Amino acid sequence: MTEIRIKAIIARLAQPDPLPDLTPLCPDRNELTSILLDIRKGARSPFYTDLREEADRQHLDVPHLVQKADRLLTSLNISSSTDHYSILDLNQDASAEQIHEKWIEKMRIYHPDNYENPTGWIAEQCWNLNEAYAVLKDPEKRRVYDRQRRARMRGALGASGGQRPISSISHVDAAPVVGSRSKFTRAVTIGAIAIAGLIIGALLWAW
Repeated sequence: MTEIRIKAIIARLAQPDPLPDLTPLCPDRNELTSILLDIRKGARSPFYTDLREEADRQHLDVPHLVQKADRLLTSLNISSSTDHYSILDLNQDASAEQIHEKWIEKMRIYHPDNYENPTGWIAEQCWNLNEAYAVLKDPEKRRVYDRQRRARMRGALGASGGQRPISSISHVDAAPVVGSRSKFTRAVTIGAIAIAGLIIGALLWAW
């Protein structure tokens, strides 16, 4: 049944609709994300044979289907949290060991080496994971981030028109407020992810 479902999803991706609704074929969002991630791997996908056959049948190419999978992943996760704990699927009381283990687990999924073309949404996920880990693994940065996080939560729950607490400027670089980084800086850093891939890969398999 899973093989039939995957073939149906690939066939749906090959249709003209730029963002096809795949939920009737796979109602479980986590399962659908997992399947799309495998499709997103392109030539490294376990479904590459099915992708190539469907692409040939529809007079397309595999990269076209891969790009649609990337757009769907972005659409499915458009409201993903930018909270460091949520990104790593952790609660705020997570230990240093749990933070490290969860980062390893996530990076095994999103590491650039897994993908033929690790750009777009995949690169964004790597950026978010590494940013979250860089802050939470460092005790001082984590304390500052937790303080800012609590302030944001109080601001969101407080009366409208209330002034949000402003963090000490000396800590801005240690734990940047979510969303403060410019799009240009983010784009430049994401471009460096591919270069850093080998280094991250060595760290992953060393543990």
